[in-house]
Amino acid sequence: MLILIMGLVIFFCVHSVRLVAPEWRASNMRQNGAMRWRIRFGMITLLATAFIIMGYMQMRMAPVWLWFPPFGLVI
Repeated sequence: MLILIMGLVIFFCVHSVRLVAPEWRASNMRQNGAMRWRIRFGMITLLATAFIIMGYMQMRMAPVWLWFPPFGLVI
């Protein structure tokens, strides 16, 4: 579960940089170049996606039930 949550947090944080810190993003792109920024962005996104997949696979093996449907709604 921890790996899944960590992957989701990394994924959402990386993708929210443009909304939260646009000046930092622009200065970093000017300083290092747009292609290097995109490569770093892509690599971090791939790492986060790998964490999400690994966490999901672990959760499938030992699920944690957070909610049970009421008895009348079970099919």
